[in-house]
Amino acid sequence: MVQDAIERFDIDGEIIDTLRHIAAAPSETRTISDLESEFGVQRDTIHNRLHHLREYDLVSDTLSSDDDSIVSLISAGRSYLDAVRASVGLQSSLDDSLIAVGKSSNNSRVKPACSRDTSSPPPSPSSRPRNRLPCLHNIRELPRHRFHAITATVSNADISVVDTDVDLLDDRAAPGRHYDHDNRQLIVSAEYDNPLNYWVSIARALSNRDIWSWILTDDKLDAANRDKFRDLFADHRVVLRQLRCLGYLPDRITDINDFRDLILDALDKLLDDTKRLTNGNYPDALNESEFRGDIVRDAHGLAGTMAHILDIVDVEIIREVRVPRYREFSGIKKQGLIKTIGKGSAIQSVYGEANTYRHLYEDRENKREQAIVPDVDAHDPYAELIGSFAVVGDFKSQTKDFVRSLNNNLEPGKPHDDAPEFQLNLSIRGDVSRSEYAQTATRLCREKNINPTPQAVSTLAGLCNSPFEVAEALNHLQSNEDRRSIDAREVRYALSQLGADDILRGTNSTPRKAVIALLNATEPLSQSELADRADVSERSLRDHLPDLLDLGLIDETPTGYRFNLSFNTGEERTNDRYPMYVVDPDLRPDIHKAAKALKTAHEHHFGTPIPDDDFPSSPTGRDWCADLRGIEAADTWIRSVLPLLWGLETREEYRDDPDLDPLIDGDDTTDIRLGPDIPQQRLAAYSVSKASG
Repeated sequence: MVQDAIERFDIDGEIIDTLRHIAAAPSETRTISDLESEFGVQRDTIHNRLHHLREYDLVSDTLSSDDDSIVSLISAGRSYLDAVRASVGLQSSLDDSLIAVGKSSNNSRVKPACSRDTSSPPPSPSSRPRNRLPCLHNIRELPRHRFHAITATVSNADISVVDTDVDLLDDRAAPGRHYDHDNRQLIVSAEYDNPLNYWVSIARALSNRDIWSWILTDDKLDAANRDKFRDLFADHRVVLRQLRCLGYLPDRITDINDFRDLILDALDKLLDDTKRLTNGNYPDALNESEFRGDIVRDAHGLAGTMAHILDIVDVEIIREVRVPRYREFSGIKKQGLIKTIGKGSAIQSVYGEANTYRHLYEDRENKREQAIVPDVDAHDPYAELIGSFAVVGDFKSQTKDFVRSLNNNLEPGKPHDDAPEFQLNLSIRGDVSRSEYAQTATRLCREKNINPTPQAVSTLAGLCNSPFEVAEALNHLQSNEDRRSIDAREVRYALSQLGADDILRGTNSTPRKAVIALLNATEPLSQSELADRADVSERSLRDHLPDLLDLGLIDETPTGYRFNLSFNTGEERTNDRYPMYVVDPDLRPDIHKAAKALKTAHEHHFGTPIPDDDFPSSPTGRDWCADLRGIEAADTWIRSVLPLLWGLETREEYRDDPDLDPLIDGDDTTDIRLGPDIPQQRLAAYSVSKASG
């Protein structure tokens, strides 16, 4: 186990720093709070590091004490640290084992990373403005709860768009990652500012030494169902070079470890080139724009090579594109984001074993001549993306425009004239459904040894901006020894840990602040008390309380207002209290959208009822839905309200009205196809074959 740990961990990384700090205590034991304070990170990050150390039996299980949880060094951990000291010495660092980092100018516009030199430590985030990046760009270990939210978000599409608040990173050039060893899922993440900074960061996250030691060592490649890459490397290299179009694979390389070293050397060169770009030290005969283009191409090539390797060994890759400042982008910059996602999708996708970009879009004739043209199956002419993209940004009112641009402008270029007749099929999802919320809640609850309930999921989905806030909330719950179902008071506590910006996205700040104040209350609050705790004016609160009451989120009691989740008191602890739309099986969040649609549509037409000739009917002539045009109180007919949304979906006067656009429901997933036009008779033949099974 010690040797395996030496091969896996970066000895100067954050995980081993945590191990050293535990070992430095006189009792070789630390509390979780002490580790949080020492490293300045959240508790879930500490637990994630300890999880990795426990995989190699370097530390004990977390034990509960009177005041805190504790963790101790055990014998294998001591042996590991002794082995490290023996091989490199207490004051030295093993340069070849470092994830590629190094020094760089502090004034670069975009500095994803540098060389492996680590002689100068980075300044603290608080000592610099954000646009001056630090000298070292450490790879961030993404917290596990964020991993669960991202994997849930991309579960139903190739490219998923999530509109939510996204924090600016202290270091825009620090890529993030999380690898789930059990499920073989790898998330790589970077903040998008331009194509160069994003793809250099992603290339670094995909190709660093840790990825090789976690996934591509000899013993792991020998494992059952993981030996395809070894076989192709040894006996069918033409597939890797001329179909998959992997780089860094000359004839002289006959060993996978040597191939790894070439990849790491290529990463070093890429990072060194970014430093040269920063310093204005361009290669001869290249100006800044040309040199920048070469760096982006090299980053795409390196990221693409690693994506294809990981695909061959059955690792799912999820790429997070963080876009916290999308609404500040110029039109050109917005289009640049679309195009770089399109190009990355084409490079990191396959038709059989054929690289989509090389065969459809490659503009270098010599590269196209080196590739083997794949045989295209007329019954299945569609390539598939390797893994998926999660585009997470603060889009707000620009969400639909961004999704529309993805649907219409994702093509990375014009296919070349002799491109084979296959296309890249991509599904794009522009909104988050209850399914993604439910998956996130289920995964977080599983880690806490509790079962989610439909009521809990509906409450979380109804309040939280996205699955990311659901994950953040549930991450605050403690694990249980005995498995049971989550109760309403735990949902209250989890939601109370969020901020007003994390809930009810798109609504006024007053109801959001009021809800958070009520979630944190331990008893009903009077209107004046609520206004004080929410830090809002009583007048504004008075204007918004009726909306919260109508939704059933809050109740007015003789002693004040309360949120409709159980208090953590003896009287309510055994009584699961949930909002009205959760408790009543006939009431769901959609009915409030439907009721609002009726009201808005009525106002939109200035009180003019829908004429008989315009009322929807089925092909048989029967009424398509209940005729509610004359009702005065819709509540008693609420189950018949939803079908009235027919008008919002089908008539341009509704679809084009910005007030009504958010009310239109339906599946927000679209399929697009990139590549050359395919004769219709072939597509028809494919459709027939699919229909016949």
